Amino acid sequence: MDTNCLYWGDNLSILKKFDPDSIHLIYLDPPFNSKRDYNVIFHDDTGAAPPAQIKAFSDTWKWHMAVDAYKEVISQGGTVSKLLGAMHDAIGQNDVLAYLSIMALRLQELHRVLHKDGSLFLHCDPTASHYLKLLLDAIFVKTNYRNEIIWHYRKWPSGKAQFQRNHDTIFFYSKTDSKERYFKAHMMERTASTLKRFGTKKIISGYDDQGNRVPSQMSDEDSLGVWGDDVWDIARIPPIKQRYETQKPPALLKRIIETTSQEGQIVLDPFAGCGTTIVSGGISTFSMILCCSHYILNLLPFLGALVGISFFATLSKYTLHFLILGVVSNVIGIGVIFYQRNKYLGKRK
Repeated sequence: MDTNCLYWGDNLSILKKFDPDSIHLIYLDPPFNSKRDYNVIFHDDTGAAPPAQIKAFSDTWKWHMAVDAYKEVISQGGTVSKLLGAMHDAIGQNDVLAYLSIMALRLQELHRVLHKDGSLFLHCDPTASHYLKLLLDAIFVKTNYRNEIIWHYRKWPSGKAQFQRNHDTIFFYSKTDSKERYFKAHMMERTASTLKRFGTKKIISGYDDQGNRVPSQMSDEDSLGVWGDDVWDIARIPPIKQRYETQKPPALLKRIIETTSQEGQIVLDPFAGCGTTIVSGGISTFSMILCCSHYILNLLPFLGALVGISFFATLSKYTLHFLILGVVSNVIGIGVIFYQRNKYLGKRK
């Protein structure tokens, strides 16, 4: 598997060329079937915007786009085939089934290339999470399901007839139940009541000979905190500061990468979006593989050289959702990443 290369083509075809068990961590943030159009304008030499470029991509799915993918999954037989067939009977030939058919093929390939000690995180919102969870259980086996992470954030209130929709879902799966899988959860602060009783000291708990819980005691050592849970309060990027509508905060990706992979291991982002994974992984000197679209990606090898990472990029002919950075974003992003890298390396000296 070559490194420091830009792969341009259908990401499904490129994934099929990767070796089995070769990727340690996969993070994907695929289109949500939210039926939104994302517009970015690239001017030509005359200053005009070519019509084909005005609508950069749409994450609206159409059945005719996915008929071949659906037939391929059905022809395979097995659990995934039965599940997709049942979904076909339940919801019919529509945009949702198109989305699931296209995702099913890619999730199968992602499972194949994931290392036996590896982890996968699939990021979605409530419009698609329940369907994708069924696919993940069928492909990765439900016993390898680890967490449903709730990424909670705040934004301006909207709507009066329902609660605010202020979270995304991130499904966490492992390839196997291997004890060698790297995992180091983030640490949280103790509750006020725990701090009042035990302060910052380690808590020693135990049971008597009859199996009854005995009162907890304090150790002389300080505690590192509380093992992290599956509800993450991480501020989203305010719309006024976003360079891309679905841009994710680097802190979110940094937590995923540092929790489940070690420096030098390969991290794959098959739906790279605006490139947050590059920033979050590159600063920590992880090796990166990114799958994305649009000809503007010819700037990314230069960006990759600045942060000292290796990556791949691919284009999916089906999923035209993932435009990576605009012209202005690349220029600004290169400067920001270069500054952050120097700052990070300075701290390590």
